[in-house]
Amino acid sequence: MKMKLFLLTAARLGLALAAVPVFGQVFNVSIDTSTLLGSPSLDFQFVDGSGGGDGNNTVTLSHFQFGAGGSWTGPTTVQLKDNQFFTDFTKSFTPGSTLSFEVSLTTAVDAGGVPDRFTFALLDAGGHEIPTLGSADEFIGIDITSANPTIESYGSDPGRSLFSIGAPTISAVPEPASFWAVAGVCGLGAVWLGKRRD
Repeated sequence: MKMKLFLLTAARLGLALAAVPVFGQVFNVSIDTSTLLGSPSLDFQFVDGSGGGDGNNTVTLSHFQFGAGGSWTGPTTVQLKDNQFFTDFTKSFTPGSTLSFEVSLTTAVDAGGVPDRFTFALLDAGGHEIPTLGSADEFIGIDITSANPTIESYGSDPGRSLFSIGAPTISAVPEPASFWAVAGVCGLGAVWLGKRRD
């Protein structure tokens, strides 16, 4: 009876692990927004490289913080999936001293040679992108070309922008301890099962 209960628990645990999304990249973004005026907006865009909306990648944005004096009435989590050619999320906010958020993205590479691309831009109070040194006025750009894609980071363009904004700071998010605890339990369970069969 104990053995049957253990196997059932291990099987459920295995199914629970299989249902958890695996993100290839998890990192924090922090950008100085102290020079912004009015009601600017966050602008997140996700373009499907295959062109057909294959839905093979997802970007999840969370842990939004707006620094001293800043706020917004947006959702706590934003998710973009490349199930159409172009996916966009835009939301206004009250700028504070800094803006920070967490990015989690899957890293399935499209087969056709054109990568999925995620970008983060800021819009001014008139809804126009704040000019940056990026090719499409983005502050962050990521082409999903591998399991560990390069994160491009750009500051505002001093020749075209009214705002002086430095390039965002990117920092890695450590693996959660709970993941390693569950993985350890599964590993010990597999070892125990192997010994029981001997």
